[in-house]
Amino acid sequence: MTNSEAHRRARERGPSRLLYAPVRATFVAFFRLWFRLRISGAEHLPESGPAVITPNHKSFWDSFFIGAATRRHLRFMGKSELFEGWKGPLLVRLGAFPVRRGESDEDALDTARAILDQGGLLSLFPEGTRVREPDSLGEP
Repeated sequence: MTNSEAHRRARERGPSRLLYAPVRATFVAFFRLWFRLRISGAEHLPESGPAVITPNHKSFWDSFFIGAATRRHLRFMGKSELFEGWKGPLLVRLGAFPVRRGESDEDALDTARAILDQGGLLSLFPEGTRVREPDSLGEP
């Protein structure tokens, strides 16, 4: 799937409801059993309307934990490398879209704007990569 195709689908169709709900339910159950996940603060997420969530990015699991924290369909901006091969169509059907890091990516900004214009909930990691130091944020 090309970046253009991913952006077109993200803008026009959004996440697949048939895929998103069971995948989310599976991850929530797994996290509750394996990690003993407990969610607090979810009441601060708006129940409707456009919003942007910009968490720190410390581990591979961050996106999954954030997705588990809200019942709304959460749309992720992810590095374009994640969309290569078989993962691309799956991620797009789950509501994600690519961003080319290290350069100006007008397509990613247009897609983010379209999601928000549609009242969507968008999550992106402003640091652009995982930062594992416990007390610091990465360079944006």
